[in-house]
Amino acid sequence: YIPKDLKLLTILYPSPGFSNEKLYIFYCSEMDIGHTNFDEGENIELITKPFDEAVNMVYRGEIKDAKTVAGILFAKFLI
Repeated sequence: YIPKDLKLLTILYPSPGFSNEKLYIFYCSEMDIGHTNFDEGENIELITKPFDEAVNMVYRGEIKDAKTVAGILFAKFLI
């Protein structure tokens, strides 16, 4: 996808004390379909869900990736 509007939701430090890496989490409500040139052997399946379903998946523990959970919950409370 190619975003038309990006809003910075938050900046997180995923491993403070170990790394100074920053994670920038953005929200986009309008986008165009684009094309990705995957690396050889890179297989990524895009799964789209309504936003409320993604929030419920977080609450049910079905989404466990911390940055994804943070992004969904920040979007729920800030958008």
